Parts: sequence; structure tokens; C-alpha cells
Amino acid sequence: MNLPKYLYKYRTFDSNHLKSIIDNEIWFAIGTTLNDPFDCTVNFPNIRADRDSLMRFAKARKLGQIPNTNSCSGLTMAWINELESRGELLGDKGNKYMLRIYQVLINAYVCCFSTSFKNQLLWSHYSNHHKGICLRFNTEKLISSIDNVFHDWITYDNAPMNMVDLINSKDQQKAAMDIIYTKSKDWDYEKEYRLILDNIRKNKNDPEAQPIKYPEDALDCIFFGIEVNKNKKQNLIESLKGRNILFKDVYRAETSYELFSRDTKTTK
Repeated sequence: MNLPKYLYKYRTFDSNHLKSIIDNEIWFAIGTTLNDPFDCTVNFPNIRADRDSLMRFAKARKLGQIPNTNSCSGLTMAWINELESRGELLGDKGNKYMLRIYQVLINAYVCCFSTSFKNQLLWSHYSNHHKGICLRFNTEKLISSIDNVFHDWITYDNAPMNMVDLINSKDQQKAAMDIIYTKSKDWDYEKEYRLILDNIRKNKNDPEAQPIKYPEDALDCIFFGIEVNKNKKQNLIESLKGRNILFKDVYRAETSYELFSRDTKTTK
């Protein structure tokens, strides 16, 4: 796995965000709290089956071989009907498999990061139109400090998930993770790297989000947006005095829209 050196979290000067920084916490949340209604929910694009997935399913379950023919539309439906009549697909067996996948999918606690502080859209969408901040974390220090956490790049793909392949998976948790790590291509500008806690939400009484502590040195830099309020900026710097954190101002290149950063000039 190609582990990025740094992970970036775009934030506003919201009091809860500031408290999390002071307390060395990041928040993990379930899918219903995210801004993408198709993320970490059962509302993902899917197809029931195709010929190849049915062949894999039949081989894995020792159900016999699908005839080798390119005329597969009617054949596929015939096999779906046959397997459903046996309870293999959407019957009792299939439903049990899908239920396990759905339970992980909708109850997983995730935390989302970008891999760049230079993203114009992220500054606009998540940092109050460049009036906020962007936190930089040392990836290895952050991940190694969290017990039983999964992590990987997001795959941006509009292809539907194959339900038969999901049912055929021997590892329902991995099948759910494959869905969680997949988003529409419309989101590829985020260049997202995602962390997922191993423990899932057990019931509706459990919180929709939970904080996880990280070591103080995991957060090593804070970038200030182009339109940041000078007083808010100085107050944050003062509140983190004594910590080994770099402070940088983001600025635009004179001849392009590319963003860069330079050391913040702090007042004494």
C-alpha cells in the first residue's frame, strides 16, 4: 500500500473543531452524518448479477457449471431465478450474507482526509471559503496511535457493485470495506484517504460519532486560509503555544491559481 506521508483535514473555526485540536482528537462518524448520501449507506449503485459473477458463485458453492455461451442475458436471468428458488441469492442464505455486509457498511465509524493542502474546492467546501484552516498530520504517527484501524485510498468508480459477488465473498467485513472505500468519480478531486475503526456501532443508542485521541506530535502543521480572520488566527496560535506545530499561510501564485504556503509571521 502506498501510504501518503501526510494527511490533511480541512476545518473551520467552529468551536467544536477548535476544541478537537486543543484536545488532540479526531472524530469518526457513521455514514448518515457524511455529506454524500451514497457514502457508507445501502444506497449504492448495484446490479444483481452478470454471467461472470454467476460462474464464480456457482463454482464457489459447487452448484454446477453455467454453460459457456455468449447468449447470456436470458441465461443469467434463468440462473438467478434458479438460485433464488434454492434460497442461495436473495433467499435465507443470501439475505444473511447481505445483512452482515450491510451491518458493517452502515455502522462503520470513518474519518476522511485529503492528501493535499492545495485543493481550492476543499478550502471552499470545508474551510468556510478559505476563512478556515487545514490540519496536517504525520500519517504514520497518526495511524500507529489508533488501535485496530483500517486505512486505504478511496477508489473513484461509477461502476455498480455486483450483488452476487458481494454475497459470494467469504469475508463480509472486507466486502463492506470495498463499498466504503468506493465513491463516485465526481468526488475524485478530494484525493481522499480514509480511516475506519474496527469496532462498529452496535445499536441505535450508540453515538453517531466518537472522538479518538492522537499523540500531540501527530499534528505537525496548520495552514491558514487566504481569507482567514487575523484575530482568530492569532488566538489559535496562542492556544497552541509550546507545541511543536508549524504555522503556515496559504497564498496563490501570481501567474496561476496554484496554491502555496509560507511560514506565518507570528506577533510576539
